[in-house]
Amino acid sequence: MILADFLISVEAQLSKYNPDKWGDFLALDLGPATLGSDILNPLAVPEKIPSEFLEALEQGWKEHVLDK
Repeated sequence: MILADFLISVEAQLSKYNPDKWGDFLALDLGPATLGSDILNPLAVPEKIPSEFLEALEQGWKEHVLDK
């Protein structure tokens, strides 16, 4: 519950929205002044995780989270 509360906090959402950190949309409602995904998607920052690290992350997730 503490983690969920933090993840939906304004601070966490703004940090996630920053392209230098995550660059993803907010989980909170965006409102009428927000640019649409048709405008924002072409400007999205691609994932920069090399495939060998991604495989290790997925394996770690399986071992330490899914199997618990």
